[in-house]
Amino acid sequence: MRKVVNKSNSLRESKESHQTEVGSVFRRLWLSSLERQALDREPGLSQGATFDESRAIDRQLRDSQKLMVSKCGEKFVSEVSELLDYHLWCLGRDIRSDGNLLLRAGGRKVPCPRPHPCSSRYEWNLGENLLVLWGFGVCFGNPHDGRLMLRRSGFAPLFLVDARRVDFGWSTEEMPPQRTAIEGEWSSLKTLLGRLFVSLAELEKSILSQALPTHREDRLSKWDKRKHSTPLEPGPEWLRHYITLQSIE
Repeated sequence: MRKVVNKSNSLRESKESHQTEVGSVFRRLWLSSLERQALDREPGLSQGATFDESRAIDRQLRDSQKLMVSKCGEKFVSEVSELLDYHLWCLGRDIRSDGNLLLRAGGRKVPCPRPHPCSSRYEWNLGENLLVLWGFGVCFGNPHDGRLMLRRSGFAPLFLVDARRVDFGWSTEEMPPQRTAIEGEWSSLKTLLGRLFVSLAELEKSILSQALPTHREDRLSKWDKRKHSTPLEPGPEWLRHYITLQSIE
């Protein structure tokens, strides 16, 4: 007797498998290069946000960037995005310089507990604010005023839904839920961003005090996205953008 195949079940399983696959592609967009390499070696590790959740994150980032462009202009958003990308790249190299310059600048290293390759995060307690750095972005703020998450690519700050949470994890998938700021929160968003810019400038100053005078110039010469004829100095640049930000209503 010929075996009857339930085609509807087969089609449903095929569709669900395809959605999981597509969702993984979206999730990979927000991982660091080391984490992407780890997922390639062990596909089972890519289980995380669903396809719908990945689409929601993508939409939040687009909405946030639109808000920033409407308030600050495309030039400002582009410059801050490039500066954050470059500065995080520099900080990643500072870990391997002179006995780890991030530790010498007062950072606390929180190693990833997983056995497969994934980057540590670094934390600084700055008065009431906590600064957290990963290769893929930065988080800044406190439970009272809120916490911001900025991914390395693009200038699209998101608020953590619950600012009391500090279980950040070591990848974007492990971050607590986030949301886009609304129009009425611009003042709070601007204040937190300003404090972050100043904190990053102070961190850069602290790191350079431990390094050789040509430290950043040497780093810039190795940056594959270099567009500048003179060294880009993150400290003064963050302060320049802070001043510009404060002038925006």
